[in-house]
Amino acid sequence: DVPQSRLFDEMLKLLQTGHAIATIAQLRKLGLARGIYPLLDVIVERADQPFVKAALQDTDRRVAEGKPVAPSFLLACVLWADVRDGWAQRLEGRHGQRGQPPSRRCRTRSTTCSTPASATSRAAASSAATCARSG
Repeated sequence: DVPQSRLFDEMLKLLQTGHAIATIAQLRKLGLARGIYPLLDVIVERADQPFVKAALQDTDRRVAEGKPVAPSFLLACVLWADVRDGWAQRLEGRHGQRGQPPSRRCRTRSTTCSTPASATSRAAASSAATCARSG
């Protein structure tokens, strides 16, 4: 039984030594693309996606230039599609319309206004002040 933390460290060594693209190709060639570590399975599976491939290439480039690399960058790029798709599903489930951000509603005695939740904080504060003043 190998601890998960050790497997995670070994996965990072495979991906952050400056040869991530070549390592993934070798894992595929040797039939080791699946089963070593679940997160590595996902990375190998998505390595040909343009966004993930660019992140792997950027990591390799940074290592070659002697610059620091962060596991969080690579993992965020690999998992970004899941976050994006999950957020879209959440919005769709809440509002029935894909891609529409939730609105913040305020009600005064005589008016109702709606501001997208994705508005900048200054715009949202301004809208809230407008709603408060209109009553």
